[in-house]
Amino acid sequence: MAQLREAELKKEIEKGTLSGAYLLYGEEKYTLLQCVEKLVQKVKAAGFADFNLTRFDAADTTADQVADALEALPFFAEQKVVLLRDLNIDTLSPSETERYQKILGELPETSVLILYLPTISLGKRPSAKWKKFLTANSKSLKTVEFPRKSNSELEKYLMDFAERRGCTLSRPLAKWMVQLCGNDLQTLRNEISKVCAYVGGGELSREQIKDVVTINTEAQIFALATALIGGQYEKAYQIVDGLLMQNEEPVAIVAMLSSSYLNLYRAKCMVQSGRSVMELSGPFDYKGKEFLLRNAEQDSSRFSMGVLRRSLDILLEADLALKGGAGSSRLEMKRVVLDTLIAKLLLAAQEQD
Repeated sequence: MAQLREAELKKEIEKGTLSGAYLLYGEEKYTLLQCVEKLVQKVKAAGFADFNLTRFDAADTTADQVADALEALPFFAEQKVVLLRDLNIDTLSPSETERYQKILGELPETSVLILYLPTISLGKRPSAKWKKFLTANSKSLKTVEFPRKSNSELEKYLMDFAERRGCTLSRPLAKWMVQLCGNDLQTLRNEISKVCAYVGGGELSREQIKDVVTINTEAQIFALATALIGGQYEKAYQIVDGLLMQNEEPVAIVAMLSSSYLNLYRAKCMVQSGRSVMELSGPFDYKGKEFLLRNAEQDSSRFSMGVLRRSLDILLEADLALKGGAGSSRLEMKRVVLDTLIAKLLLAAQEQD
C-alpha cells in the first residue's frame, strides 16, 4: 500500500496528476477537509464540474451507486472525481465490504476515487475490519494520514494567522492558547479569529485572550492524563495549575480524569480476555468516540492490571476526600487533595506487579 505524505497529495492535486483511489484519514480534520476543498476547487476551475465531480455520503449511498458514478465517462476532461465521505468499514455488511473491494480493484483509468473520513477516526491502531480492508486493497489504495500537528506547529500557525489579521501574538501566548483550547486546528483557528476581531489589531495581551477564548476543559484533562501516563511531573502540575486558575471545580477535574482511567481499565480487560475493545461501544457510550477506545488500548499496554486498579482506588479516594470530610469546602484543602492525587498517580504509573 502506498503511503503518501500530505505535501505529496497537495502536489498531485495542484498538478492534476491524481490517479486511482485515495484514503484520507487522521485526527487533524481541518487540514484533511482543506485538501478535499482544494481538489473540489481544482475540478470546478477546469469546468463542467456537474459532470466531472460527484459527491457521496456513505451513510446514504450504496456501493453500486459509487460504482455507477465511477464508470461514467468524464465530460471534456481526462478524468472525473468521485468523493465518498465517511465510509465506515466497521459498520458495513460483509457483502457491501466485498463490493467496495471489487470497485477498488476494477477502478477505471478515467476516474479518481477519494475516500475521506472527516468524522471517523481510525485511531492509532485500526480495528480488525479496517486492517483486513486495507490489506485486501493494498495494491489499489493510496493512504494519506493527517496527524495532529505538534504543539510547536500549532503555536507557529497561531502566530502566522494573527499576523495575517493585523495582530501580533507572542510565542508564550501562542503556547498558552494551545493549553487553553486544545490541539484541534479548526478550534484554534476559530479562537484566534475571535481574539483578532475583538482587538482589531496590534499586540495581543494575555487579558484580551482570556476575555475572548473558549476554554476546552476536556482537552486539558486529556492532556493531564497523557502527562500522568508518560510520567511528566512538571507538565502534569502545570495543567492542574491552569485548570484551577480557570476556576474549574476540583471535583469535576477528578471526575473527568477518572473517566480517562476507566477507559484504560476497560481496554485492558478486553485485551486480557482476548476480545476487541470495540465491543465496549455496545454497553458503554462510545458511539462517535471510538478513537478513545483505540487510544486506551494502546496506552493501557504500559500498565499492569494491578497498577490500573490501584490508580482507580487513588482516584476514588480523592473523590471522596473532595466531596466530604473536614475542609472539603476550602480551596486550600482541595488543592492539597489534587496535588496528592497527582503525586500518587505518577508514582503508581512507575510501579509494576
